[in-house]
Amino acid sequence: MSNIMSYLFETNAIRFCEENKPFWYTSGQIGPYFINTHFVFGSEAEGVALLGFIDECLNDRVSLPGNVFRRCLEQYNSNSIYNDVINCMKQYIEENVDVSEIDYVSGGERRDWFFSNMIAFLLNKPHISIFKDLSAVVSDSNFEHSEPVSDLNGKKVLHVADLITVASSYLRAWIPAVKNLGRTDALVLCGC
Repeated sequence: MSNIMSYLFETNAIRFCEENKPFWYTSGQIGPYFINTHFVFGSEAEGVALLGFIDECLNDRVSLPGNVFRRCLEQYNSNSIYNDVINCMKQYIEENVDVSEIDYVSGGERRDWFFSNMIAFLLNKPHISIFKDLSAVVSDSNFEHSEPVSDLNGKKVLHVADLITVASSYLRAWIPAVKNLGRTDALVLCGC
């Protein structure tokens, strides 16, 4: 965990507000700091580039998960910061969750995908990409095949989120989206 804290500073992921100018979070609350967790993809530039790539791919939701996964896998294999963050997350999951009881790993549009698809791959679990309109695409663990999904028939899902602060998206959108896929149980893991 101590390495992850240093990566937040090394990549400039953590930003502190100026005096009397707090950050407004998406949740509507205010706070003294803001964390761009996607910067631990390796750097601010690399994180922003992946967000741009995701935006370019959004018009084809079925091929998007595989395209994003391949970029993340390439970064995982070449960037020590991102590799360490993902490995720390995987280790945490394996030490705290019975992975044999997890049927799927999910992540919400867009920043969750920086973490969730690599975790799905490393745990050899199918991945659910949840979009802002709450539609979803399921991919096999190697991201070679993807298709829309609307019912998971009560399967158990580990949702990997990019949150460190208040982060309302997972409460407002991602967890209800997972639960609406067939009375599915969702366990949330906060990324990095």
